[in-house]
Amino acid sequence: MKITIITLVIVLAVALGYGSAFAQTSGQIAFVVSNQQAEGLGTVTVSTASNNYYLAVPGSSTDTVAIPDTATSITINGQTVPQGQQAYVTLPDQTVVAVMWETPCEAIVVDKDEIN
Repeated sequence: MKITIITLVIVLAVALGYGSAFAQTSGQIAFVVSNQQAEGLGTVTVSTASNNYYLAVPGSSTDTVAIPDTATSITINGQTVPQGQQAYVTLPDQTVVAVMWETPCEAIVVDKDEIN
């Protein structure tokens, strides 16, 4: 458990550091999906008021997509999680994971038992 927490902190620090640099240079918002599960999420849809943006998220990865405004929801395997909400999502291989919004610009996918 301690290793998981330490790993999560390191991944978040790196992701937020890269995200900030990216956002500053492009004039867009960097939206981060941090997948803490070994199972890949497939294509994740990040929805904004104006459009949808897509990124492929493999297992155990942190991926970023540039969006022009605040995300309103993300969709994983056809299941939509509105901004600020926590939800269980079933992946194509039938693994159930928890999706949590850390900030309006970051969603984290963790073990289903992590939601309180």
